[in-house]
Amino acid sequence: MIAAGRVIVPDEVPAEVQLAAAEEINQTDPPSPWEHSRAKRYLATRLEDRNDPIYVQNLKPEAVYNLDPGLFHPYEKTNFKSNYRSLRKNIEGTRTAIDFDAEAFRQEQQAFPRPELTERGHRFWDRSEAQRLLREELGDEGLSSEELESLKPKDLYNGQNKDENQRFDLTIFRNHFYKVRTSLKAGVFWQHKRNRKGRQQHERVAVEETKEE
Repeated sequence: MIAAGRVIVPDEVPAEVQLAAAEEINQTDPPSPWEHSRAKRYLATRLEDRNDPIYVQNLKPEAVYNLDPGLFHPYEKTNFKSNYRSLRKNIEGTRTAIDFDAEAFRQEQQAFPRPELTERGHRFWDRSEAQRLLREELGDEGLSSEELESLKPKDLYNGQNKDENQRFDLTIFRNHFYKVRTSLKAGVFWQHKRNRKGRQQHERVAVEETKEE
């Protein structure tokens, strides 16, 4: 850059001038391709929300285009409008399909309600109070892996929740007990491993800080 007969190196250009120049350059950069753009993701998120003003008020493409000039105006208006209409149409199509499937499932449930008992004459475990109570009893105590291992299904079967538990055969209850216990033991194992890794990291940092002192 030359000014008053001398060369000005970049470091001598005022910061605000450099910033203005950079902004001018950025404004000329083409926007990201629409298909994978932040603008499209942002609009999709809003259109998928049935409580969002864009959806509720059924805003026209022109109004949407002016909602966020910084995000939308880099795209030529005509292209933006076309892309917006296609996006909205696709989302509404998906929503209609989901609503249709949900309504069909609801009607089927009403027309063919699930019986109280399975084909073998047992109650359904997945909708039972016994299932909820078993998960609470095993999970809410924060038991260690060893403590979980020491528990016996028969003890819980005849324990404080026996009125609900004994609606099921002991064999059925035992199978679900082991499934829940296995799941919880896996969670305890990984939590213990994360805690141990955290302690080791903390100890290393403490040792390094001691060395630096």
